[in-house]
Amino acid sequence: MPTLTLDYILEHCPDGVLLHQNACIDTIDHITLDSRKTTATSLLVALCGQHVDGRKFIANSSARLVLVDQWSEYFAQQAKQWNKTIIQVSNARQSMAFLAAALEQHPSKSMQMVGITGTNGKTTTTWMLSHILQSCPDPSTHTHENTPRKIGTIGTIGHRINGVPLETQDGFTTPESPSLQRVLRDFVDQGCHSCIMEVSSIGLMMHRVGGIEFDVTAFTNFTQDHLDIHGSMNTYLLEKRKLFTRHVHSNSTSILVVDQDEIAATPVKEGQIVTISTQVNPTCDLWVSNPKYSLEGVDFILHIHPKPHHNTTSETHPAYVPLIGKHNVENAIVATSVARALGCSTTDILNALRTLPQAPGRLERVSSPLGWHAFVDYAHTPDALLQSLSSLKPLCRGKLWVLFGCGGDRDVRKRPEMGRIAVQESDCIIVTSDNPRSEDPHTIVQHILDGIPTDCLKPVHSIVDRKEAIAWAIQQLHSEDVLLVAGKGHENYQIIQGIKHSFDDRKEIERFISKNH
Repeated sequence: MPTLTLDYILEHCPDGVLLHQNACIDTIDHITLDSRKTTATSLLVALCGQHVDGRKFIANSSARLVLVDQWSEYFAQQAKQWNKTIIQVSNARQSMAFLAAALEQHPSKSMQMVGITGTNGKTTTTWMLSHILQSCPDPSTHTHENTPRKIGTIGTIGHRINGVPLETQDGFTTPESPSLQRVLRDFVDQGCHSCIMEVSSIGLMMHRVGGIEFDVTAFTNFTQDHLDIHGSMNTYLLEKRKLFTRHVHSNSTSILVVDQDEIAATPVKEGQIVTISTQVNPTCDLWVSNPKYSLEGVDFILHIHPKPHHNTTSETHPAYVPLIGKHNVENAIVATSVARALGCSTTDILNALRTLPQAPGRLERVSSPLGWHAFVDYAHTPDALLQSLSSLKPLCRGKLWVLFGCGGDRDVRKRPEMGRIAVQESDCIIVTSDNPRSEDPHTIVQHILDGIPTDCLKPVHSIVDRKEAIAWAIQQLHSEDVLLVAGKGHENYQIIQGIKHSFDDRKEIERFISKNH
């Protein structure tokens, strides 16, 4: 089992100060933020958080070595009675990330590392890319034998190898650095060739990907989210840009969807930049024309412009992705660009996209024998809800219904905006609960309703119980109607007053169909 010595830790935390050395420490073999999971050979990182002060749990932990970045006279007096050694650094999360990578022997250096950031689209792009890399011949083998590579993925729908979830999950889009490095080590030990990660703004802010340099990075889109954490859109943007200013190397490729000015202006520290667009934009390296949308998927033409120093000509390719909407064209060309940067041929990539399986909870269709269609989607931000509804609207021959809520203990500013978008883009609106967490779900519903104009002529219903809301909505549907059930997507739980209850939108719809038809 790999270990780190106290001398190594002090040497590689150059600003580290040994506050107390009351315990004999030779080595540590485990790093954690959770005092309940410590052993005598753990390094406990005790953070003074927004809601919980981790220093209060030092005394009762089994760890004999503790890392902090905030200290006080009160704890200094307490520490005299503890059989523990305390190290103080200026940034405990940053030091923890480096030490976690070192403890696991830097597994990210043994794989192709891909980091994808953006407000929306990270999960679907990661899903697409995993499928493409499994389907394409490995360029490093110089053969055309179709032996699937092992691809590790980390993100909102969990940690997976070739689409199969690992036994251990932690629920984070970007895990805390000790957990992340253990997952990466697991990937390497199981023979993974590449790792595709969703890199969240919170993960970047909290140094969770510290010690990792990505071979390919991508910025999908940028819209409102997490303002309860970041405070402003500018701060949110700066956090996302850290992926390109702190986690690339000289041979990296950074892929930017330049349809938004915020992304087009993203500074990239070093490496190659590939620009892409979902619009007709011949100045980009990849762009799209002639999209044709249906309830089965999207046909489009992919245009590829060679780099100036490449002795190749421009290319055009007919492409198809069996997912709905313009945003999935964007996801597809991001995944295509990443795969090309990793050495896959364009022909192999586009062939793989045609056989793409459905991403869990991303406009996932459930059809009824009565001719109506329901789509379950993770859309939980204003832009994601807008994208999903605007994708379905032109394809709906009947009425377009939307059922959604907003998560509790999260940014309250997006709630009325999502209510406004729902009324603007659909025919019938049902406001319900999402994951209310510690908040009163009735209050959340009212915040959403506050965004709906008082003179709105469209039917608006509020049914706080999500199960009842889904059942009621389905009973209203007629042939060729479309129902979007938004907000929870792949989730199989609902959090109410801190308790996780079993709940799955897809299963609720399927259960109603089987029971009533």
